[in-house]
Amino acid sequence: MPATPAATTRFLTFAVVFVALVAAVLMPRTPADAQAWTPPAYQRTIGGPGHAGVYAWGAATAPDGTIVIGDYWNYVVRRYATDGTLLQTMSSRGKGPGQTSAPHGVATDPVDGSIYIADMNHPERRIVKLAADGSFIRDIPPYVAGVTVPYPYVTHITTGPDGDLYAVSSHNVPYLFAAVLVFSKDGVFKRAITGVGSEPGQFGLLRGIAVDAASNTYVADTSKGLIQVFDASGAFVRTIGARGDGPGKFRGDMRGLAIDRVNGWIYANDAEASQIEKFSLTGEHLATFGSEGSGPGQFRDGGRELTVGLDGNVYAPDFGGYRVLVFRPDGTFLRSLPDPVPPPPPGGFNQAMGVAVNDSTGAVYVADTYNQRIQQFTAAGAFARQWGFRGSTGGYAMNYPRGVTVDQATGRVWVANSRQGNVKAYSATGTFLRSFGRWGTETGQYQLARDLVVRGNRIYHADSNNLRIVATDLTGKVIWTRPCGTTFIPGQGPGLLKGCTGVGVDDAGRVYAAAVTENALYVFSPSGTLLRKSMTGVRAPYDVVVHRDRVYVTEHTANRVAVYSLSLARLGSFGATGTAHGQFQGPAAIDVDATGRLYVMDSRNERVEVFG
Repeated sequence: MPATPAATTRFLTFAVVFVALVAAVLMPRTPADAQAWTPPAYQRTIGGPGHAGVYAWGAATAPDGTIVIGDYWNYVVRRYATDGTLLQTMSSRGKGPGQTSAPHGVATDPVDGSIYIADMNHPERRIVKLAADGSFIRDIPPYVAGVTVPYPYVTHITTGPDGDLYAVSSHNVPYLFAAVLVFSKDGVFKRAITGVGSEPGQFGLLRGIAVDAASNTYVADTSKGLIQVFDASGAFVRTIGARGDGPGKFRGDMRGLAIDRVNGWIYANDAEASQIEKFSLTGEHLATFGSEGSGPGQFRDGGRELTVGLDGNVYAPDFGGYRVLVFRPDGTFLRSLPDPVPPPPPGGFNQAMGVAVNDSTGAVYVADTYNQRIQQFTAAGAFARQWGFRGSTGGYAMNYPRGVTVDQATGRVWVANSRQGNVKAYSATGTFLRSFGRWGTETGQYQLARDLVVRGNRIYHADSNNLRIVATDLTGKVIWTRPCGTTFIPGQGPGLLKGCTGVGVDDAGRVYAAAVTENALYVFSPSGTLLRKSMTGVRAPYDVVVHRDRVYVTEHTANRVAVYSLSLARLGSFGATGTAHGQFQGPAAIDVDATGRLYVMDSRNERVEVFG
């Protein structure tokens, strides 16, 4: 017999009361003395800015023969002579005219030498045009109605012999989309090549573009592991190469193309294999060169864009090796530029996001995210050691590590290797022990996990892009998973952050999580029951740590640390926007030692600020 309205009402009333009683029992009451709170005093700073000389990503050749390089994590564009002499530095970090939020691909006008920069991290995902002297000319918006759907994602650009600008707009989130866009040098949209699918002439994920002397367009289709060719009208012509291993094959993650218009050769970068494949424009395979490593002519986790100089040599950015490799047309390695290569200095940071402290020794560990390493400091803040390099395989390979924590029982250091989707464990002195997890959305997989914390025999993970908190044992076996946070909404929230980015645990085993875009704090029981969700007064919470009866939360865009009771009553905050001690720019991770001393990862100021 179906339930009556009265019975349904009684049941719902009982359920609401039951949930409220459970929360009341499991959530702590805040004693009156917990309301008394005094802001901590600044004590010292650990680390400081420490960038490599160049994070080479984009590459183009100017009409005068100089080589233009997009310096990704230094937020500038550099011009080099072919012998490696630095001639000019252009642009700067920012969202204003002529600035970038990280230059991806670059291109040059074949006549006047003006420079185009794919500023994909900018909120408008714009293309910036500079004069050859670096002065700002204009922004080119890549939004094209009915074409760049759901949004433009321009990372690779080039110019044709007539000066037209060609760009690929392609990504696989929230679904696969791809298009080739053509603009005049004045930024006027002219035409597009579109169509996603498995047939020849239809696109997968595109990650490279080049144009020959006859205005034929070549695109690197990394989904299919080949190059697709279109004539000047946009009609499909042929494919070059194929997926696989061996001469003329692409293992995957194709990243760049370049054409020698004089000799009719095309070079394609197979980043997954750390190799460059050379073909004739009709598809005949001619050579393979490059390998994985840090030695002469080797790539650290594959190259990025390519360009052919007026000298006929191939200039290949080695992003993970902080250099540009120069090869003869036959693949013989010539030199690196700059020479010598300036790596990130010990003790310096580039957008570091994670910090953790060992209660027993006082050692401080920092996930130096953009420098692809973990750094260890003494209790006094002196540099002790570092480990890690940009890579996809091996115990010390890092792919944007963002989270770090210490198992206080053993001293082991655990790292959320965010872009690789795995978790790595090291001894207190950096010896690799083991790893688990991989990139994905299924159980035991992670996408851009930004934080983790170890308590007893459990690890709690802020699996950010999967919008969940995951509890595992120390081997990676999943115990429970709970939804946490919301997806990124354009125009809201800090950058491209989403989901829950930070996680902490109190003395009773309750799990606290910070939802950065949702402006919310979550509290779960040790078994994963949602006890409370608070959206009162918190602004872009990035990370959370609990010490006794205090909950500390970094507010990423408010540039402060908020303080709460265990029941999430807000007690106050400290910090302000700025560069002085005690001020922040983009505070990220936070940790606390046994004495209550706080360690705040001040990411944009590239330092750890210590309070007590």
